[in-house]
Amino acid sequence: MKEIMSFILQINMRLKMRFRGIFVFLFVLFFIELVLAGFVWNANGYYDVDEEDEGVQGIAFGGAYYEAIATNADIKSEGDKTIVNVKEGGMIEIKGIKYNIDSGKKNVFVFDKKGNLIEGTKFSVPKEGGEYRLDGFDVPLSGGTEVVYEKDKIVLKIPEGGEISEPKKVDEDAKGVFSYQADGEIKLNDEIIKGRGDGSEIYYDKNGFYILDNVNVMTENGKNDFLINSPEGKKTYLVFEEGKINDDLSSVFIGKDKVVLTNLNGKGGSVFFAEDNRLGIKTSSTNTVSAQVIYGKVIIDKAGEGDLGKLANVKISGESVVNLDHRIFYADNNELYFNAKGNSIKGFEHGDSDASIKLSLIDDDGKNINGFDVYSNGNDQYASVAPGQFESPLEFFKTSGDFYVSSSVAFNQLTPSSQDYYAGLGEAEQSKLLNYVGEGSGVKGVGESSALLQGTLNELIAEEIRRKQNPIKASVRIPSKGGSGTIIGVDKNDGRAIVVTCGHGSGSPKGSRHRVQLTDGSEIRGVSLGYAGTHLSGADMTIIKLDNPIKDLSYIPVASESHVADVGDPVLRIGCPGCGQFKQTQTTINRFSSGGSVGTRDSGGWGVQGGESGGGLFHEGRLIGIVSTGGGGQGWYTGTDDIRSFLTQNGYDYLINIIIFML
Repeated sequence: MKEIMSFILQINMRLKMRFRGIFVFLFVLFFIELVLAGFVWNANGYYDVDEEDEGVQGIAFGGAYYEAIATNADIKSEGDKTIVNVKEGGMIEIKGIKYNIDSGKKNVFVFDKKGNLIEGTKFSVPKEGGEYRLDGFDVPLSGGTEVVYEKDKIVLKIPEGGEISEPKKVDEDAKGVFSYQADGEIKLNDEIIKGRGDGSEIYYDKNGFYILDNVNVMTENGKNDFLINSPEGKKTYLVFEEGKINDDLSSVFIGKDKVVLTNLNGKGGSVFFAEDNRLGIKTSSTNTVSAQVIYGKVIIDKAGEGDLGKLANVKISGESVVNLDHRIFYADNNELYFNAKGNSIKGFEHGDSDASIKLSLIDDDGKNINGFDVYSNGNDQYASVAPGQFESPLEFFKTSGDFYVSSSVAFNQLTPSSQDYYAGLGEAEQSKLLNYVGEGSGVKGVGESSALLQGTLNELIAEEIRRKQNPIKASVRIPSKGGSGTIIGVDKNDGRAIVVTCGHGSGSPKGSRHRVQLTDGSEIRGVSLGYAGTHLSGADMTIIKLDNPIKDLSYIPVASESHVADVGDPVLRIGCPGCGQFKQTQTTINRFSSGGSVGTRDSGGWGVQGGESGGGLFHEGRLIGIVSTGGGGQGWYTGTDDIRSFLTQNGYDYLINIIIFML
């Protein structure tokens, strides 16, 4: 100010005497106008801005003008600080920017000697929200936000459900750091974010939004979508425009159909996908997927569109890691490795089986550097498949390990027997089935179509089973011993049929050979696996295993313990009297012995005849007895307790009322 006064005096001295009076007069008028306009000579302090409105006060900082004005406020100085306490009904304007405040709350503005807001400033945003000039940034804030200036950051306490968006820098030298805090969900760039634990805390600096701990990204219906972790308190930036990804920073790009983790300079952020994730990764409490970027990138693309959807595609580079529960795929020196017992990504809970995904090894430009992709089918099974090796409309690949992997989530979610059934269909039948499930049904979404496909295949398999579970077709003649028998299923290891018959007719040491004839007249040989007793002992039965699998096999499972048959129930006996033609006899249960044997009485027949020994007694589609002896209109049968016990002793308990589907 002294320099200005000196300059004015020098001008006045140089003017001719007759002009000095005019100059002084004009200068006085100009000075009065400055005062009326709010400018003063004293650059430090607070003054009434307008004598006509004593409630309006101004504060000047380092110059001859007011940099802040306030109404209904208490203003005081403490050393180099100026403190403005805006009372209820008051307002404040700083450097031409009016701060809308919730006048019902305590609002304190603390200035340094240069007029900058500093630590101790605290104010509340009214319900209509607005944009505020904070530390050289214009910051949009939701109504109800509480602003608190701390030593090294500005804390913005956002109400639950509030929105935050990127601040706009208006001062090139601005170095503001903002901490957005919320006890519940907040909306960030159209994404719903929620803290994992004590609340959300998201920061902002010149590089964008970042986290130091972890946050959940939520679905629109309020469920977890995926969790983001930042390692060891380091910054992990949240990016919402793919073009703004900075490869040199630990960052996670959050897109509608893609998630990209990037850090070319060390260990970066990690993600853990929840059950309802946007990328179509089929996870649950029992199978989970997580990934971490290390000196490279992890790119996760959404599963392909369509009712029968493709797998989500996970691409990794550098030293990055993908966890399928406790099983790890990791990149190292442009090679892909697998560890079946590892778990290198911290901070996540895991299930006990992997999820269905496609995995690729890429370079930092996103190019696949191997001639294959790895497919996980969600059953702890993996296969590397070269491009073009998939077949059929549903695109599955049967590996050398005799299991299936597929680029279709729907196929991978099928049960093993359903996968076998679908694979055994012709391509035209497969296309017809998929057309029904994918288009004709009107079902939308991979989850719904997987369930519908499984249900449809279940119906087809059940129909096939009903066709195959024909008691007469499951019956056999055993001419080598002059008896009969029943096919009850197949050995799960080699698919060879298992026949039960009586012990007294064909009982022989383990390993003895037998001829077995089917109802179509074909004959096949088999070997005895052992026998239990004779018709005098009650447990009168033998197991014979045929030498070769049978195409279009028919069989009848043994009744389980839950299968109930009562006295008076109608039953069916099938055997070959005299070892001749197959005969079906309708009879009725008339007794159960204390030892578990079953007795029947024919309604006008001869009862059990020679050659029927070993034949089956059937009740509601299940084998409940093996013919042992009879006559005079009656029959006696080895009961299910003895049959189940003998099968269990020989390792065939899985044939008891369990459907074994064979192609």
